[in-house]
Formats: sequence, C-alpha cells, structure tokens
Amino acid sequence: MSLENKLSQLSSKIRENKEKESKKLQEEKLEPIRFKVKEIEKVKSQLELILGSLKLKSGKDSGMGMREYSTKTENNFKKENTQLDSLINKNQEALKTIGVENKDQLLENSDFTNDEEIINYKKSKTQKENLELSDLALKDRLLSFGINIDENFSYDSAEKVLNKKIEQIENELALEKAKIPEGKQELKEELIQYLEKKIPSFSFSKAKNFDHYNNKNYVLNLGGYNNIEFSESRILRFNTPGSFSMGEWQKLEEKYPYDVIREAMKEIFEKKVANASYSFDISGSYDRETKEMKEYKDMIKSKFLPIAENMLNVRFRNDELRYKAKIQGLGNVSNITYIERIIQKIESDKDEAKKTLSGIIQIENELPNEEVVLSGVYLEVTSALKEYNKFVKETEEKEKRLKEVISEIEKLEMNKPKLFGKEKWNDNLNTLKKEREELEKRTDKKWYQEENNKLYKKAYFYIPTKEYSSVEKIVKEQPKIQANSKEIFNDLKIKLNEIANKEVPESALNLYKEFSDLIEKK
Repeated sequence: MSLENKLSQLSSKIRENKEKESKKLQEEKLEPIRFKVKEIEKVKSQLELILGSLKLKSGKDSGMGMREYSTKTENNFKKENTQLDSLINKNQEALKTIGVENKDQLLENSDFTNDEEIINYKKSKTQKENLELSDLALKDRLLSFGINIDENFSYDSAEKVLNKKIEQIENELALEKAKIPEGKQELKEELIQYLEKKIPSFSFSKAKNFDHYNNKNYVLNLGGYNNIEFSESRILRFNTPGSFSMGEWQKLEEKYPYDVIREAMKEIFEKKVANASYSFDISGSYDRETKEMKEYKDMIKSKFLPIAENMLNVRFRNDELRYKAKIQGLGNVSNITYIERIIQKIESDKDEAKKTLSGIIQIENELPNEEVVLSGVYLEVTSALKEYNKFVKETEEKEKRLKEVISEIEKLEMNKPKLFGKEKWNDNLNTLKKEREELEKRTDKKWYQEENNKLYKKAYFYIPTKEYSSVEKIVKEQPKIQANSKEIFNDLKIKLNEIANKEVPESALNLYKEFSDLIEKK
C-alpha cells in the first residue's frame, strides 16, 4: 500500500471518529430533553385518564364514569331521602307514641333496622358520603398537578380546568419535542395530518383576462375567497385575508414552532397543488393528457411552486414576527418596518431629549436668580418682561411726542417774528429741535429693533424642541408654573431624562435581527 493510501485511510478514520464523537455529544445534549419529554407525556397521560374517567359513559365494555356515577348517586339519595321524609310526615303521630320525634331517632331505632326503606336510605347516604370523599380525593389529585379548584367544585369545572391544563401541557410538550429530531418529525406529521383535513382541495382555472397570446394568466383557488393569480413567470396577485391560515391559526402558533408550521405547510401546499383539479384544458380540447396540459403541469411544478412557496414563506415569517412581537409586549406589529420604526423612534426621541436638556442648561445659565414663569415651550422672566413692556410703552410715547414736536416746530417756523420776540422764538425753536433730535434717536427703527431684541431675549426664552416630536408634546403639555429660576425646570428635566436614558427593548433589537431577512421583502 502506498503512503498516499495509508494517509488517506488515516484521515478517513480521524473523520469517522470526529463524526462519532460529535454525534455522541449531540445525543448527550438531547438526552435530558428526551427525559423531560417522557415526563411531560406521563403527566399528560395521567390527566387524560382523569378526564376520560369524568367523561366515561357506561356501555357494554365499560363501567360508569365519575360524572355518571355522581349523578346516579345524587339522584338515588334524593329519592330515598324524599321517600323516608314522606313516610315520617304521614306517620308522625304513630312514631311519637314510640318516642320517635325525627329522622335520626327513626334511623337509630332497633325496631326498624332491617326495614327495606331504612336499609335503602342508609345505603344511599353511605354512597353519597363516599362520593364526597372521592371528590375531595379528586381535588387533592388535581392539586398535585398544580390545578386548584375553589370551593365551587363540580365535575363541569373539573373538566374545564383539565381541558385547559392538558392544552397547556400539549403546548409545552410540543416545545420540547421540537428540540429533538424525532420529536420535530412527529410534530410535523401531526400537523400535516391536521392541515390535510382543514385545508380544502385546490383547483386551477383561467384568469378573467386570459388569452393564448399575450395574457396566459391562471388562478389557483385555495378555497373560499383565497386565490393566487399568476402567469408563467410571476405571481400577479395574492388575494388572502392577511395570511394563508385557518380559524385555529392562533392555537397553531401557540403550540407549534414556526419552522415546523412552515415545513408542514410547504408539504401540504405542494401536495394540494399536485392533486389540484383543472377546470380547463390548455389546448382547447377535452383530452386531459394532451402535450400542452403536461407542459402546463411541468410549468406549475418548476416555475410556479418555487415562487408561490417563497411568497407564502414571507407571509408565514411575517405572521411569526407578529406573534412573537405580541407575546413579548411590543403590541400589534404589522411587519418588520414597524419594529424598525420602534427602534428609530426611541433613538430619535433620545437625541431630541438630549438636545432639549442641553438647551435648558444654556437657558438656566442665562437666567437671573428670581421668579420666572414657564408656559409650554416659553419661559418668561418677570422683571425683564416689565422692562421690556416699559421700553415698548415709552417708545410709543416718544413716537407720539416726536410727532407733536415736529408739528410745533412747523408752527414756529411759519410764525417767525420780524422784530419783537425774535430771541425768545429762537430759544424755543432750538429747544424743540434738540428734543426732536433726541426723540429721533430713541425712535429710530434700527436702534429700536436692536434694543427691542436685547430686552425681548432677556424677557422670553424659547425651549428648543423639534416640531411635532414627542419631546415637543411633553414640553407643551407641562402645566403653567411660576417658580424660582433654579427650580423651574426640575419636573421637566426628570421627564426628559427618562426619555434620554430610555433604551431600545432587547426584544425589539433581537426581533429586528432575527427577521432581518424580511427587510427587503416588506
């Protein structure tokens, strides 16, 4: 044997040993799960026995079930009790002569011990008492399985909670079975069998706009109003109410893992398509085995099925996303875009809150240490506002006075004295002109605007927020308050810090990562 062959055999042996070791490790990991599956199955079996005993009805091959026995025992006791009470009521006078005043004394009287009515009553009473003990034992038995029934115990209530408990255990069992290969296959076969009965047969038909030249369009009828319209190259329309599902869809979601649902649905879909009926013949004849029909069926298998299955898979993935988002507390998520928006909104709100907090700090540094008023996105500095209002009022008065001075100057200039009083006239005119000059400075538009802006900025502060953002809404909804400038923002800062420190839920990030394959298919 050559060296190459020897080394090849050695490498093969190493590979085999590694595969065996890997398989052994895998089996060791699966062993605890298999044990857990058996334990859950054991509990399920015991509960089903109790439930079966409750429901059991007597027949050729079976005795009475608990419910039936209970009803019979209760009715029998009522009958014997009524009969004995009737006898006592009819014969009260006779019974008193022998010292019997009530039912208990009658039952204890040795003269009547062997009478049929007494024997039957005592027997029915004993059976009723034993039944009550059995009911207590049943309640204790159910309690051992974590089923606690309150004081209003009845077989109906026991059956109801048993059914619910068994359903929970079946879901738990399915979850564990899905972790082992044989269990997963068992679940898939179970689901296929269920879906086979639930999903109606499919049929193919021509689309309304079908023609042999330009529009070779067909329709796959899935039952009810569900259908897929397609051509030889693509899906044209998928008309289903939300997803390809049945009324029991939610129960399926709770019990079966989604990969099992998808695999089962894929097999059922392929099977239903393969066995679908055809309400037409491609060639126009009624010969179902024409060449055209065979080619059409091949097209369905090779082209339509992969496209349809991919489309259905996206639908199922979206259903899985919706279900997982709901149970993880993210609300009614419609698609991956919704998760994306949740993440983006939290991040955007955080950024906005931080920017607004930064703006508030800047405002605080500029505020005087005094009472201020916060109203929505505006803050008023009371003392500065008084100064501002005073400035506006004084400016208005100066503008009015300026008009008066100009008018007075015009009058003086029109009535200039020729000889007497000229000196006084000059003094008055010069005084008015000086006043006009001063007033013009104090009412100059540019000067006024600069002074107005300075005072306005000291009187009013705007809290920076993005329009229509969550942060703007919080700031605007703050109640109007008056407080010292060092404390005025305390409540608002607490709210904004909560937003700034909020983290995107781990569940949202995990779902976004898990369902990233849907981003391009949304």
